[in-house]
Formats: sequence, structure tokens, C-alpha cells
Amino acid sequence: MEEHLPDLLERLIAALTDEEEESTKMTALLLHLLHTSRGQTLADSLVRLIDGFLEVAPQIRSVPTEELAYRALRSLAAHHLMPTAEHLLRQELPHAPHVVKAFQTLASHEELTTRLVTHLLAAINVAEQYEQKRVKNNTVRTCTLLPQAATCALQDIMSGHPSPAMLQALYPNIIGTLLVRFGTVVGVGDSKEPSKQVVGGLKALIDATDDHSMQEACDAKESCWEDALSTEKFPQTICLVTGAACQSHPEAMEGLFTFLGGYLPSAYANPRLAATAIVSEMMRHLHRSPEITQDVLNAVLGRATDTESSVKLYALRGLGNMAEGCKDQVSRYSAPVLSSLVRGIDDKSEKIILASMASLKKLLPFFSDDSIAPMLINMCLCIRALFQNDNPKVRKRSFGLLGELARFGEGSAAHNFHDQVQHSLPILLFYANDANEKVSKACRAALQQVAPLLHVESISEHLAQLVDEDNEVDFESFLKQMAILLIGSFPDRLNYYALTSVDIFKCKRREIKMAAIIFVVYLMSNMPKERHRFMSVDDIFTALFNLLARDPVGEVRAKIAGMVYLLDGY
Repeated sequence: MEEHLPDLLERLIAALTDEEEESTKMTALLLHLLHTSRGQTLADSLVRLIDGFLEVAPQIRSVPTEELAYRALRSLAAHHLMPTAEHLLRQELPHAPHVVKAFQTLASHEELTTRLVTHLLAAINVAEQYEQKRVKNNTVRTCTLLPQAATCALQDIMSGHPSPAMLQALYPNIIGTLLVRFGTVVGVGDSKEPSKQVVGGLKALIDATDDHSMQEACDAKESCWEDALSTEKFPQTICLVTGAACQSHPEAMEGLFTFLGGYLPSAYANPRLAATAIVSEMMRHLHRSPEITQDVLNAVLGRATDTESSVKLYALRGLGNMAEGCKDQVSRYSAPVLSSLVRGIDDKSEKIILASMASLKKLLPFFSDDSIAPMLINMCLCIRALFQNDNPKVRKRSFGLLGELARFGEGSAAHNFHDQVQHSLPILLFYANDANEKVSKACRAALQQVAPLLHVESISEHLAQLVDEDNEVDFESFLKQMAILLIGSFPDRLNYYALTSVDIFKCKRREIKMAAIIFVVYLMSNMPKERHRFMSVDDIFTALFNLLARDPVGEVRAKIAGMVYLLDGY
């Protein structure tokens, strides 16, 4: 009798397309009963029975019959869930409506849904992700089909009416899987379909959890889902979705971080980037799940030295998020955090430099004087090296950061910081006249912030002119008066000021070079004769006359020629 059962079931499946509704309903009911009672014995016939069902399912005319038929499939799958799921995953992509309904029906059973979704997540995360082929001496990677099919199946299930209990239990793994998958598929091969599958899965998950705030966060940025398909911008979408998830589901943060453990050290750069972008954004929300603060922070610090610059970039941004998520921990972790950020400021990548300076600026209010003091000189040296950077954004931010450091100029690091201000002063004076208005404003603001640390009231008052919007400053007159004030206030530093100015003669920016010329001429010409012997006169004059003879800009040569008479006292 048992050997005839598969044949009987195949005939019953074929009869589901009969025109008589009552007949097909009874057929579907009989299938359900037989699958429930005898399904355990059908392992060898499972594939042919599922194929038979999938063939006739689109042809079933009656809705009640269709519902009963899919329940019959579910009763069969209850005995062989994993083989059934694996066979459904082998169906053509994108899934036809009857395959979608098959997944939804299987997941509608409370006892099957968690096992099924867990199996799909494993298929996405554990299966081989790439297929490599040699094409004209090049290795071409494409995304393998099984993880794609499992991603589509996950979307199918989320688009139905998934179990709330399952969603709550598996939410960290589901959202973690989908977000990390961006890093796995974006930019691989010529097709964007794998990336679109992930977008579809996330949208379905947001709908399934009825998460209005998350939906609003994604809708607020028009390009959210478009960015997710871009190799350059997909981490931005990851951060946006992660932030919204942390706000709506703070109870899931610990599980999400646990899930990411295998991806943070991934050998592949993009999955590692995706995981780093997630923990970077989680840093902003650690006050919602404080018990994982130390683990998340250690993970971000670990990625801050990553060999891949994009991973390092998001890690350094993540450190800045401590100002929002765990500002009470900034001082405690000051040494490794400062070390990472200062190393970032010294990086070759402008993106990393800017991110490091932005993060450091956010965190400075939460560092103590004692924690900053050991790193202050190194910080100032790294920042000063950026004052003459070709990128105006870098110049602007470096001046701004020096100004922010002035808050530590009266504490335990006062002596060290005073020296650094003196070393930076000539460059600050010249870049206060930067042709880029934003850079100029940042530099002038920094001068006003550090001026009180010089402890010379007349200098502070003179520098205040630069930030007075109602006062139009004649910059040459300003530099002349500044030179006179410095001669009277810091006679031992005059040779340093002059040689720093000479070094600026190499600058490509005309207005900066002109400022240096004006300053050094007025400095030398107003200096008491008894100070001349302490100056590197030969070096200074040689540099000036070299410019007069060789500088390609006529305005520069004319300025020297017009001022050189002031130096006739030497």
C-alpha cells in the first residue's frame, strides 16, 4: 500500500485544477489529511510531489481550494521542512506568485516559521557567496544563487503576515543579515538585482514590524534606497537604517552586535565595511543599551586601524558618535580613542583626516585636562601640518580644531600648549587672509580663541579686530601693527617668526605669500638694532631677493620691490 501512496497523491494534486469547486475542495482536504498522517514516509517522493504542486498551483481556480491546497503543502513540509525549503529555493528568480505564497504559507505556522527563517538566514550568511570565472585573463566575480534565493524568500515571508513572536526573536539576526548583505553584493558583477533584493527585504521587514518611525526615517532621505545600490554610498543607507532600528528596537541592539561578531574581522572588505558602519552608528545609541558599551567601543577601536581606508573611515566616525551615545565613557577610554583619532589626522587620505578631526572636535568637551596633556603636542603637530593643505575643507577644519584645543590652554597642559600656539602663530596670521572666506573665518576665530593664552592684552585686542564684522580690516596695516606688538612682547621668538614666514614664501597661494612678505619686512624693519644679531639675516634676505628675482607672479615681485627700502637699516 505504501508504495502506491506517492502515485495517489500525484493524481490528487493534478485533480486540484478540476472545474468543480466542491470536488477540488474535498481533494485538497484529502491531501491535507494524507500529508498529515502519512507525510513522514514521503521523503523519497518529496521533490516530485512539490514539483507537481508548483505546476498546478497557478491553475487552481477556486480561492477556498487554493487556501486548502497550500495548507496541504504545509502539512507535508511539517515532516520535511528543510528539504522542502531547499527545493523551493531552487525555483527560478524572481519567485513566481505561487512560490511566494508557498513560502508565506509555510511561515504562517507558528511551529515552522522560526525554523524556516533561521534556515534562510543560514543560507544567506553561510553559503558560498561568490562564483569566480576567468574572462580574458581577468577574474570576474558574480553572486551565487542560493543566498539570492534565500533573500527573496525572506522578503516573501516578510511580505505576508509573519509571526510577531518570530519577528521579535529573530529581528536582530534578520536586520543584521540584510544590512551586512549590502556589503556582500553591492558592486559585485554587472547586475544590481542582488542589491535590489536586499532593499526589498528591508522594506518588507519595516512593513512587517509596522515600524512607522523607521519608515519615516528612510522616507526623509529621498535617495535612501538608491544610495543602497551604490558602491560609494551603501554604508550611508546602512547607518540610516541602523540608527532608526536602534531607536525603535533598542532591545535588539545586543543581539545585533552579537550577530556582527563574525563579520567585523571578515577577510572581504565590503562585508567588513558594512559591519563597521553598523557598529559605528550603534555608538550613537549606546545609552539605549549601555550593557554593550565596552564591547561595541572595542570593536570600533579595532576597526580604526583597518587596512581598508573605507572601513577605517566609518570606525573613526563611530568614535565621534561617543559624544551622543556614551559621553560618560569618553574620559575613561581617552588614551585609545585619542591615539586612534590623532593617527587618523596623520593619515594620507583627506576623507580620513576630515573624519578624524570632526570626531575629535565632538569629543573634546568630554576629555579632562589630564587625559589630553600627554597627547597635546602630537595633536598640535598633526594639526599644524594641515594648515597649508590644498583642500580648503582640511584647512578650515584644522584651524577650527586648534581653536577648540584652546580650552586646555590653562590646565595641566598650559605650558606645552603655549609653545604650540607660538609655533602656529605666524601661519595663523597669514591664513587669516585666505582667499577662501570659510577658511579665513575659521582661522580668524581660532586666533581669537588662542589669543588669551598669550597673556598679552594688547595682542588680544588687536586680534579681536579680525572677527568684528562691523570693522573692515586693512590687512597690511593689521600685519604691521601685529609685528610691532610681537617685537615688544616676545623678543626671544622673533627669529622663529621670521624664518617661519620665509618658509611660507614657498606657498602657491598668492595672498598667503604676500602676507608673509609684508609681515617679515615689517618685523625686520621695526626691530631694535640690538636684536639684529639674533636674527638669521642672510637667510631672510636671500629668500626675499630670490622671490624678487624669480617669483612668477608680478604682484609678488612688485610688493617686495616696493617694501625693500624699509630694510635699509641692515
